[in-house]
Amino acid sequence: MIATAHSYVVAPASGADNGPSRIDRLSTRYLIAVGARMVEVAQLARVADKASKPLATLAIDYEIKFASVDDRAAFAAELTAMVAGLASRCHDERAPRGRWHRVVVAAHPLARQAQMQ
Repeated sequence: MIATAHSYVVAPASGADNGPSRIDRLSTRYLIAVGARMVEVAQLARVADKASKPLATLAIDYEIKFASVDDRAAFAAELTAMVAGLASRCHDERAPRGRWHRVVVAAHPLARQAQMQ
């Protein structure tokens, strides 16, 4: 075999790992593990396409420049509280026809900027 890319993402279902540990949500490995779960969207899209049905998804992509590490930490804390509050208001464990969704919020340095430093 010859590697043709700098890195690969393997579908989470193909390994023995049951997903990322929630111990350290601020670690790089946790972010990569959560991001790898997004591979399952491709399979969901194929199933939806075969059924000629839309797939309910949402993506938010935003760039932000923090003035300091403290500002980034404050942003992370407030965003976490806001998402947790919204999720608790909208989540209905007992909804008989409800559908589970995964919500992922991630932040990482921009690759183009990291390369310039």
